[in-house]
Amino acid sequence: MKRWSLVVGNVCIVGIFCITFLLVSLSLARDRFENAIYITFLVAAGILGVFSLYYVHCLLNVLYLIYAKRFCTKYGFRPVRWRVGMAFNTRGIKTEYSIVQLDCVDSQSQKRFVSLLVWAFGILTGAEE
Repeated sequence: MKRWSLVVGNVCIVGIFCITFLLVSLSLARDRFENAIYITFLVAAGILGVFSLYYVHCLLNVLYLIYAKRFCTKYGFRPVRWRVGMAFNTRGIKTEYSIVQLDCVDSQSQKRFVSLLVWAFGILTGAEE
């Protein structure tokens, strides 16, 4: 399913690029064809930039989940649910870290809530409640 959505996304990007190129090239005069190519390139780069930011966001969430699962298996927990949120410092400014909150079950089937402060290179701190 995910592979199919990537194919559809790439086809849509190529289609948008072609339509933009045709519209811009038709709207400009023949002697300004270089400008049409330049504008089309900028529009396509902007569209690809937005899609790539979304894929990086999803990739980071998966990476945070890998770190959280590794933390849970280290302490004998099994994650049941998880979510990722933004981390803020004491002044309310967003930091480069994210908070991963996990509902885990330990070996005696007791529920545990684990909150981890993670970033792209690993876990910074962890707190169990």
